[in-house]
Parts: sequence; structure tokens; C-alpha cells
Amino acid sequence: MIRAFAAFGRKVREIRPAEAKKFIHDRKHNVWINFEKPTEKENDFLKSLEFHPLSVEDTIKGLQRPKIDDYEDYGYIVIRTLETMESGKTAQMSIFLGKTFIVTYASSLAPSLERVMNGLKEKPNILTRGHDFLAYSVMDAIVDDFFPVLDKLDEEVEDLEEEIFASKSSPKIISKLFRLRRKVVEIRRIVWPTRDILNILSRRDYAYINSKNALYFRDVYDHLIRITDATDTLRELITSAMEGYLTVVSNNLNFVVKRLTAITVILMVPTLIASIYGMNVINLPLAQEGGGFFEIMGIIILFTILSFYYFRQQEWL
Repeated sequence: MIRAFAAFGRKVREIRPAEAKKFIHDRKHNVWINFEKPTEKENDFLKSLEFHPLSVEDTIKGLQRPKIDDYEDYGYIVIRTLETMESGKTAQMSIFLGKTFIVTYASSLAPSLERVMNGLKEKPNILTRGHDFLAYSVMDAIVDDFFPVLDKLDEEVEDLEEEIFASKSSPKIISKLFRLRRKVVEIRRIVWPTRDILNILSRRDYAYINSKNALYFRDVYDHLIRITDATDTLRELITSAMEGYLTVVSNNLNFVVKRLTAITVILMVPTLIASIYGMNVINLPLAQEGGGFFEIMGIIILFTILSFYYFRQQEWL
């Protein structure tokens, strides 16, 4: 699907893609063209905009790392955006940034772009203030989408920490922690190079950003710093949770070994006495006496009670 918008004075109107193409070349209006889940025919329209074949190829094929490239009359930016808040999956977002236009391309659904497009009705100044201010709004929406995901990951880590120190800690906890760590590492891998992109855009001498609007990109850069710090904190929390889980498992194992040792010692003497008197050896002590059986059983019971009391006091049972 292709949607296009253009600024006319202080108003913004949605226009046909063909009309937007004309505005890109005459440079009389600030223009935004957005591709979302485009078809082959719509990809052909992108090629007709006369961008460099390399940037078009990188856009359509996808699988690019976040980067920024400068071409003759536009800048080409690749960043990652969240497909949905729930899944946390990311997809490539390509941005063509010229003197008066911005073209965004997302091969999948991009909730952040939908919010910006819907916001144009209430806040047309997003585009009337310049195509670069719209670029800031797009990037700000994309970056802000990561904060709820990080908050959710933080809550999951806290829940797992409580579960670790509960009386019944499940072996599934360690797999959950590894899954959370993979997500955090993925977010950090995306955010880190994006910081370099925003650092370039926030400079007042970048060709396709008005010096007055460059400051806004610094705000997005600061958000990325916060996200990076949050991912570092989460990684430390997850590592600590893993160490805590292994400590709890080790302590539980030690307790089980102690309990088995105590039970073995308690049963060892009765078993030894029963084994000796079961060998039919003549003249064993108490064997020939009338109350010998009860005396032997008394010794066994007394030893068992004393052993149990001792290990109970030592908290082995």
C-alpha cells in the first residue's frame, strides 16, 4: 500500500502517489510517500522515483543493518522498527531523505508509521515544518516503541527472580532467562548502530536536515542512550538471575545429599545389627537369652531415635 501526503502552506493533504512523484522533482512542497507491505507493482513505482539502484535494491531485498549512506541528492537511512509490541519482532525500515521529501518503506506492518500518519490530521505542522521534522517524528515514534518492550522485559525478569527463590523453582526458568537475554541482545544490536545514525543527523551541517530541526534528532539520540543503558541493566539483571538460579539449584542439591546421608547413617546401624544376627553364628551376645530379641530391638530403636534427633538438630532432616 502506498500513501502520500504533501504540505500546502499550513495544511496537509493526502495526494495520489503520481502527484507526489511530481512534487518530489519540482521541490515546491514538502512531500511524504510511505510504502507499507508493498506489492511488486508498488515496488516498480519506487524504482520510478529514480533513486540509486543500490539503495532501491537494499530497500526491496531488506536484511540490512542500520546504516546511513549519502547519495547525490538524498540520504539513505536504514533502521529497525518493531512489527508489534507483543511479539517484539523487528523489521527493516528504509528512509529516503531529500531536500523537500521523505520516502519511507516498510515491508511489514509498522505501527509507529500509522501513528504518525494519523497524527497528521490533528498536527499538520509535523509536515509543514519541513520534511526533516517529519523524519524526526518518524524516528522518534520508532525509537519510543522500544520503551514498552523494555518495560515488559524488566517485569518478566522480576517475575522470574521471584520464582527462582520460591519454594518450587522450575528448570524451565533457565530457558526463559536465555530467551530474555536473546531479546535484550537483539535490541542492543539494533540500537547501537542507530545511535551513530542519529548522531550524524543531529549535526547542524548535515545536508538534508535544516539546522533548526537538527536539535530534535539529538532528543531521539538521547532516547537511544537511555535504551542502551536499559539493555545493559537488563543484561546484568538476567546474568544475576542466572547466577541466583544456579546457586539455588546447588543449595537444593546439597540439601538432598545431606538428607540422603542422614537417612543412610540412621539405617546403617540397624542394618548392620540385623545382618550380624542373621548369620546364624553360635554364642552371639543376647542371642540365647529369653528377652534378647527385645533388648536388640530396643538398642536399634534407641540408636534410630538418637540419630534422627541429632540430624534434626543439624537441620539435615
